[in-house]
Amino acid sequence: MKRDLFKTALQGMAMGTIDIVPGVSGSTIAVLFGIYERFIAALKNIDLQLLKATFGLFRHGFSKDARRQCLNVWQKKDTLWLLNLVTGLGCAIVAASFFIPWLTEQYPDVTRGFFFGLVLGSTITPILALNRPKWLEIIFILVFGVACYVLLGQHFSPPSNLVTQIASEGVTYGEMFRSLPSLLPPDAVAAMPQNEALRAAVPAITTTPQSELTQLVLPAGTPVTLPAIPLYFSFIAGFAAICAMLLPGISGSFILLVLGLYYGALNAARGTFSALAHAHFATEHILVLSLLALGAIAGVATFSRALTWLFNHYRRLTMAAITGILLGCLRAVWPFRATQDGLSVNVMPTLATPHFFSVILAGLCALGLVIFVVYSQHKKTKTTTDNT
Repeated sequence: MKRDLFKTALQGMAMGTIDIVPGVSGSTIAVLFGIYERFIAALKNIDLQLLKATFGLFRHGFSKDARRQCLNVWQKKDTLWLLNLVTGLGCAIVAASFFIPWLTEQYPDVTRGFFFGLVLGSTITPILALNRPKWLEIIFILVFGVACYVLLGQHFSPPSNLVTQIASEGVTYGEMFRSLPSLLPPDAVAAMPQNEALRAAVPAITTTPQSELTQLVLPAGTPVTLPAIPLYFSFIAGFAAICAMLLPGISGSFILLVLGLYYGALNAARGTFSALAHAHFATEHILVLSLLALGAIAGVATFSRALTWLFNHYRRLTMAAITGILLGCLRAVWPFRATQDGLSVNVMPTLATPHFFSVILAGLCALGLVIFVVYSQHKKTKTTTDNT
């Protein structure tokens, strides 16, 4: 029992570590470990009955009957397993947030090479589940793979509400910028055509380093136009991001990036927590963050049920679709990139490409690690079957 708890926690930690990487979903690891269907089913089981039994503990003062009833419901709905998994996942996200971003900044190609091998290797599990795929399943793999590949190459311009505010005496550009959850970072806002008056009033805003930009003091009466996030789009983005996160291969943060809301979501979160820390109430930031969360909750409630239904009724076609999604999502972690017209694009490498052999080695190491995990699981399953 304790061994199973430890194993589940480790699986959750692996999922959480991967979730930190832009473009890679923790659900990819769930597929690799063979727990993806159980994970989705456990999420689907979070319903009113579970909530009622859980809150009944508090309502009845943790009485013996309330504890027994709650434990029975939790066991029936696999909540204990899910809680253990999510605890490991959360701990790993906190720990990995200290070193994964550093790796992606210091060694971006090698890190992406490792995760490319990881995602590629994760397709082994659903392919083995299909055994001998039929023509319809092969078509599903191709259709979902191409659709995902094309989607990840798009760059959308999100809807925005342009709001103009007038600077008061002694206010800084940072204070004006943080007054609303902006879709763009400070330098991009200052470069907007609508902020020509701002650039005329503060010429230094175009040459000041990003780290010092928000400290500039604006003359009283200077107009600043901010691209605020529409509230309805916050809900839609939260829904789309969590649905993507529940699918293996692609992360919710990457969907926010594709939708153009990644920076806006971070800005809303920072503004909310900063205001609360100073005993303020940042209405716009809190509204955006709340609607993102509500969209995510709605996504978990509906999409987990849809996936469970698909697994129950069309398991092989669903596994074929997952295989295609994983293959299409390789575009998001392609290690060899170049900047063209201000955008990062994938390019084909040559032997002279910087870090070429290091990237290949990292990818092969990840692929070898996946093959080892899959082989170990297959061997364990076969041993269990033979013993029974």
